[in-house]
Amino acid sequence: MNPITRMMKRYIKTPLKYALPLLFIGALVLVSMSGCVSSNTTSSSGGNSGGGYGVSVTDSINSQFSHTGYAVVTPFTQSTDSNGNAVYKGVVDDGAKVLQPYRNTLTIVMLPDRTSATKEYNAAISTAQGNGYTSDIMDQTALSSWYADTGTMTYPNQQVKIVLSEPSIVGVNVYGTTVFLNIDSNLYSVCTDYQSPTS
Repeated sequence: MNPITRMMKRYIKTPLKYALPLLFIGALVLVSMSGCVSSNTTSSSGGNSGGGYGVSVTDSINSQFSHTGYAVVTPFTQSTDSNGNAVYKGVVDDGAKVLQPYRNTLTIVMLPDRTSATKEYNAAISTAQGNGYTSDIMDQTALSSWYADTGTMTYPNQQVKIVLSEPSIVGVNVYGTTVFLNIDSNLYSVCTDYQSPTS
């Protein structure tokens, strides 16, 4: 007699007083597991849930800034650009632990590949240059980050920081802030941070 048949005969002969508790425990396990496979539909073309079931990506971004000490002035919203890429926009102020606080007007574009990400990055730089921002004395040789100001030598001044990031499980880093955002680890991102002094 094979082992499976022996095991089945043994459990078939199990008295009812032992079988019912086992059946009850099995049902509990099945019910508890069914709650873990619910799908998250709050996220759209930008990626994952942003940190948990029922939490939208924009809610997660707002929370991450708040928990890191920033004041969310304009909560983040999500839209889709003409190429179908997810775009997140919001405004945050530096917290109380910063000597010179700035207001950060942020735009984050999530992109599927290197070509589209590079194109978006160069377009963001062109837009900043068109708005009067010029390269500062900082090193501009890096291919993935660009920093500029309005050309004034006084401090504080108007600044822009643009960064192109590869897909990463660490999160999307907005160059002008210390926050890493959980948006989508499979996509490139271009983050533009226009900074203006708040005091």
